[in-house]
Amino acid sequence: MTSQTAAQPSGWLERFARTSIRRPRLVLLAWCALVGTSGLGIVRLEVDNATASFLDRTDPAWQVYQGSLQQFGGDEILVVAIEGETRFDARVLARVRQLSSEFETLPGVGRVDSVSTVPLVWTAPDGSLDFNPAVNDDDVQAHLEGTVRRLEHDRIASESLVSKDGRVFGINLILDEDVDVDRVGVVSKVRSLLANDRAWISGVPTFRTEVNSRTRSELAIFVPVTLLLVGGVVLAAFGSLFAVLVALSTSALGTCVVIGAMGALGAPLSLSTMILPSILLALGCAYVMHVLTAARGVRNRSQLEEAIGNVVRPIGLSGLTTAIGFLAISTIRIDAIRELGTFGSIGVIAVLGAALTAAPAALSLRPLAERGEIVDRWIRGPIRGLVTKWSSRRRTVLAVWGIAVAVCGAGLSRLSIETDIVLWFPIGSEIRDSYNEIRDRLSGITPMNVVIESTDGQLLTQHDRLFAIDALTNALKDMPQVGKAISVADPIRQLHGRFSGDESESLPESDTLIAQYLLILDSLERMTDVVSSDRLMANVMLRINENGSRRLMELAHDIETWWTNHGVPGVDVKTTGIMFEFGRAEEEIAHGQIRGLGLALAVVGLILFLIFRNPGVAIVTLVPNAVPIVIAYGCMGFARVPLDAATVCLGSLALGIAVDDTIHLATRFRDHRVAGLSPLEALDSALRSVLPALLFTTAGIALGFAALVFSEFTLVRNLGVVTAFLVLLCLLADLTLLPALLLGRVDRDTRVGAHGDRSAPGDRD
Repeated sequence: MTSQTAAQPSGWLERFARTSIRRPRLVLLAWCALVGTSGLGIVRLEVDNATASFLDRTDPAWQVYQGSLQQFGGDEILVVAIEGETRFDARVLARVRQLSSEFETLPGVGRVDSVSTVPLVWTAPDGSLDFNPAVNDDDVQAHLEGTVRRLEHDRIASESLVSKDGRVFGINLILDEDVDVDRVGVVSKVRSLLANDRAWISGVPTFRTEVNSRTRSELAIFVPVTLLLVGGVVLAAFGSLFAVLVALSTSALGTCVVIGAMGALGAPLSLSTMILPSILLALGCAYVMHVLTAARGVRNRSQLEEAIGNVVRPIGLSGLTTAIGFLAISTIRIDAIRELGTFGSIGVIAVLGAALTAAPAALSLRPLAERGEIVDRWIRGPIRGLVTKWSSRRRTVLAVWGIAVAVCGAGLSRLSIETDIVLWFPIGSEIRDSYNEIRDRLSGITPMNVVIESTDGQLLTQHDRLFAIDALTNALKDMPQVGKAISVADPIRQLHGRFSGDESESLPESDTLIAQYLLILDSLERMTDVVSSDRLMANVMLRINENGSRRLMELAHDIETWWTNHGVPGVDVKTTGIMFEFGRAEEEIAHGQIRGLGLALAVVGLILFLIFRNPGVAIVTLVPNAVPIVIAYGCMGFARVPLDAATVCLGSLALGIAVDDTIHLATRFRDHRVAGLSPLEALDSALRSVLPALLFTTAGIALGFAALVFSEFTLVRNLGVVTAFLVLLCLLADLTLLPALLLGRVDRDTRVGAHGDRSAPGDRD
C-alpha cells in the first residue's frame, strides 16, 4: 500500500484544510456567522433536571407504575421529621398539628399524613369506634395521655408517623401524581417553615431540587476551570499566547454550535449533559494542538498546507472514533443519556470541523512562531529515547502489561453496578445527612409499592387471599432493607382486635366478617392507598432503608419470587414506585452501556481495519486501547467504586478518545515503514513526529475531565477522575504496549516472509 493510496479516503478533509488556508477570512467569517446563529439557540437553552428524562418509559414496567398512580395515587413523598426534647413532647405535637395544616395549603401537595391528620382505629370508652387522629385538638397537653396510648398501640403510625422512642414525629407530604411538576416551590416553602425547628427534610423532591440548583452553579465552574487548565497546557507546549488563543477560541466555536443546537431543539442542560461543554472544549483543544504542532515555525502558505495536510487524516479519524464513543452512549433508551450521546457526537464533529478549518485559517493569517523549544527538545530527546528503549524490550513490556491485566482482572469480579442518588451528594452535605437521620429515626424514606391484582375476577379480600397478602407483608417486615410495610390486612387486623379484644390482632377467617370490616373502613379516605373499591387490586406500601438501584431490583425479585413460592393462584404481583423506576432506569443505563462498549469496540476495530487494510494490524492497534479499560474497571472493583449512571459511560468515551493517540502513532509508523525504514527506525521517526502532540493532547483531555473533580456530585467527580486516569493509562499503553505489539508483528511477518511469503514486511505493516 502506498502512502498516496492510504490518503485517498480523507482527501476531502485535506481539501477543507487547504481551502481554509487559502481563504482564511472567508472561513473565519463563516464560523462567526454560524456562532451568531447559534446564539439564538443558546439564549433559549434551559437548565433542567426533570425526573422523566431519567426514567425508562418504553418498558412494560412503566405502564405498571402508571396504573399504580391511577389506582392508588402518587408516591412521590416529601418526608419531614421533627424531634422533641423529651418523649412525646407536647410542644412538638402541637407544632406537628400546626405544620400539617400549613403544608396542606401548599400548591402541589395532594395530602399530608401526620399524627394530626391520619385517622387511627380505636374504641371509645363506651365501646364505639373512634377514627380520629391521635392529635385532634389544639389543647395537646390535656389529651396527651390518651394520645400516647393510641400511638403506642397503633400498627400503622409506629415508625412512620412516630419513632419507637416517641421523640421524633414524621410528616409525609404526598405530592400530586405528575412526576414532571416543578417541586422547587414546595421544598423551598417547607424549608422556610421549618427554619426554627430541629427538623430534617428528605425525599425524591429534595434530591431533584438540589440537583437542579447545583447543576446551575457547577456549569459556572466547569467551563472556566477547563479553559484555565487546558490553556495552561497549550501555553506550556508552545510558549505562545497566540497558540492559546487559537486553541481555546477554535474549540469554543464548535462548542457554541452544539450548545446552540441543543437550545434550538429544546434539549436542556441536565445532570448528564452539563459535562459536555468542558469535555468538548478539551477535545477541541486536543485536535487543535495537533494542528499547532504541525504548523509551528511554518510561515509559507504552501508549506503550511503540506504540514497540516500530513495530520488532517489522523485527526479526522480520531474525531470519528470519539464520535462513535458518544454514539455508543446514545443507544440507551433513557432520554437524558441519549441526549448526552447524541449531542456529544454532534459536538465532537463540530469541534473537529473547527479544528480543521478555523485553526488553519487563523494560522494562515498569523504564522505560529517556533517557541517552547526546551520542552519540545526534552520530549523529542530523553523521553523519546526512553520510549524507544522500552520498546526494544518487547517481552518485558508484554509481561508487565500481562501481569497488570491478570491482577486487575481479579478486580472485575468485585465490580458492581449500582446507582444510589443519595450517594451523589458528598458526606456531610445537608441532603445526605437529612436522609440518614430520618432513616435512622423512623422507617426509611424510599417508597416502593407492591401492586397485587386479581387475574381471575375473584376478590382479593377473600380470607385465603387476604391471609396471603398479610403473610407477604410480614415477610417483608422481616427483611433488613425494609423499614415499614403496610397492607390492607393491617387496618383489618387492628379493627378486629378492637372489636374482639384480641391483643394479638389476628385476622378474621370469615369472609363475611372481613367484608363488614371493610364497609366500616371505607369511611377512611386513606383506605384507597391499600385496596381498590372493587377489591380486585391491592397495594403493599413499603418504606425502604436502602436506596441503591441494585438493592431495589433485588428486593423486587425477592418479592415476586416469594409470591411465586407462597402466594395463591389467580393473583399477579408487581413491584413498582417512583424510586423503583429510578433504580430500573439506572440499571438499564449501566447494562446498556456495557452493550454499547462492545458495539464501540467492534466499530472502532472496523475503522482500524479500514485504515490499515490488515486484520492483524487492526487487532494490534485495538489492544492498547482495550487493555487499559480492563485495568481501569479492575481498579474500580478493588476500590469499590461502582459502575453508576456516570462511570459506566467511561469505557465508550475513553475508547473513542484514546484511539486518537493510537491512530497518530500507528499511521506514522506505517508511513515510515512504507518509506523503507527499519522497524526501530520507523518507530523512532514516528515518535519524533508525534510524541509532543500525544503528550500535550492527552494532558489537555485528562485535565478537561479532571476539571469535573470540582463537582459536588460524587458520580460526576468519579467520572472525571476515572476517565482522566484511563486516558493517561491509554497513553502509557500507546507508548509501551503498542510499539511492542507493532514490532512483534513485524518480527512475525519477517519470519513468514523468510519462509516464502510473497508480501514484503513493509507492505504488511
